[in-house]
Amino acid sequence: MKTRRDILLGASATLAASIAGQALALGNKFPHDTRSLGTFNVDTVTNAALDQTFALQLNAAPSSVWDLVGSHTRLNEWFPGIASAYVLEPTSTNRNFTPLFTRQCEFEGDLLTEDIPYDNGRDAYAYSINKERSNVLVPVSDHLGIFTVEPVSGGKSLLVWRQYWRKGLMGQVGVPRLVNRYMKPGLQNLVDRYGGGFVAVT
Repeated sequence: MKTRRDILLGASATLAASIAGQALALGNKFPHDTRSLGTFNVDTVTNAALDQTFALQLNAAPSSVWDLVGSHTRLNEWFPGIASAYVLEPTSTNRNFTPLFTRQCEFEGDLLTEDIPYDNGRDAYAYSINKERSNVLVPVSDHLGIFTVEPVSGGKSLLVWRQYWRKGLMGQVGVPRLVNRYMKPGLQNLVDRYGGGFVAVT
């Protein structure tokens, strides 16, 4: 039997999905309601649900946005807390997928390691935090993040950042802090750089 809390949470999720759907209808190259991205399937990395979506409309051509956002070594130019980032050969040997390569970020004096299971080199890539090879406290598990950039009318771009993860008890507090201290300010840096604004945060 559904409780009042279940009903309210369900209604909230439905509303969030509706808002995201309206915003993401700006672009149609990367459907937000599927678990695939070109030849890549989310379930090869995680079966966690899509929990967080950010969408920005930026006043710049997709190629310009991708030059920055799609670069694994330029994260320090827009994401708070990252001093430098570099790419390594794959370092994961005990995960259920084989990454294309690994990137490491010097994050507030600590090391954040992420495996890259998909990158088409044009307008989409996926990354997964490797907690065993990081010394950053990460408040989620079974993580996968996806960036996509696609054209919209007027020569502008739609940037969408999706997060699949499980929050658990630690994540109930840690994820809002992560979002408000790092993720939203990082995206705002992109808005400040290119012009435009947020069209969805769910």
